[in-house]
Amino acid sequence: MATSKKLMIPEILSIQGSSIRIKHPTLSENTQTSLISPFTAAATALSVRDNRNFSDDDWMILGSLGHAKTEEVDVNGAVTRGTSLTLTNSTKFNHEIDTPVTKIFERGIKIYGASTDGGAGTLIASVDAKTASTNQLADAIMIQWDKPSTDYTLISTDTTYAYYFVKFTDGTTDSDASDYVLAAGQTYNSGREMVQSALDLVRAEVDNRLITWDFLLDCVNDFQDEVTNFVLPDGTVKDWPFEIFEDLTSITLTQSENKYAVSALTTSLKYPDSDQGIIQVKLGSKILKTMDLDEYETQYNGIVRTEVATEGAVGATSLVLDDTYELSDSGTLNVGSMTITYTGKTDSTGTITGIPASRR
Repeated sequence: MATSKKLMIPEILSIQGSSIRIKHPTLSENTQTSLISPFTAAATALSVRDNRNFSDDDWMILGSLGHAKTEEVDVNGAVTRGTSLTLTNSTKFNHEIDTPVTKIFERGIKIYGASTDGGAGTLIASVDAKTASTNQLADAIMIQWDKPSTDYTLISTDTTYAYYFVKFTDGTTDSDASDYVLAAGQTYNSGREMVQSALDLVRAEVDNRLITWDFLLDCVNDFQDEVTNFVLPDGTVKDWPFEIFEDLTSITLTQSENKYAVSALTTSLKYPDSDQGIIQVKLGSKILKTMDLDEYETQYNGIVRTEVATEGAVGATSLVLDDTYELSDSGTLNVGSMTITYTGKTDSTGTITGIPASRR
């Protein structure tokens, strides 16, 4: 290409099923002019308001992003300052006066699959099928300037990866890689999914005029900055307990236990000795409530808890516990999933006796 520029880093908007949707490059700062006379399909001579900053072999698009007749063309031959540009490839459509003419650097997209987040990527081989035209790039799908974004559908041999990422290319140089996105798509707490949830709540949609994805994602980023940098009236930075979090779906409980220590969770809590970072804990369909120490001691006053010290054999009529000092001389105990009765105890050895053999 006649001019060079660091290519933008692409963004995967969504992965749904086997379809990957990729955001267009931002063209707002690219060189732009417009037609000063109508242009007939298949012609090669453009008349523009100003051809300044266009050079031989530069690529450009005729039309606006997302317009059905927008198409990609390149400059053929040296450019003399004025209003004329000559094209190498002929166009498919007529273009009216004032049609935008915008220089582009990113032309194609390379799609990679990876087994791990941030791991080495494998170029999706099926894009080779898209290189029949001389205007297309090897190993890249062409950016679909005539659509709101570029979509690509993976074939069966491309769907074996856990993650995907993409790069822009101009045919010679590649951009840096996009973020890696799970094959199952954006997670529920990603910026895009948050925006989509908000749109669904108010029954709105992105129209790329008043409402754009760029604007909405910027709002999410700005709000994140506001939250993480929130300063209290006394000048201290707000300490948010939910900065580290996880939606944990499985915890190990012991039958007949009256308590569960949050510090035993397998996930990392910012404050493991308190519940301030936990939104909700459910046991089956039942929501568990937290209880402070005073309330716990009041509610469970008189309820004795100990543990089995020595495993009891089947049919044994005694059982050794950690201690029996607070137990009654006889009574009933819950041991795991069983309820047993006993008729005596020896505090010095922590042994309860008189257990019916039929219960063990």
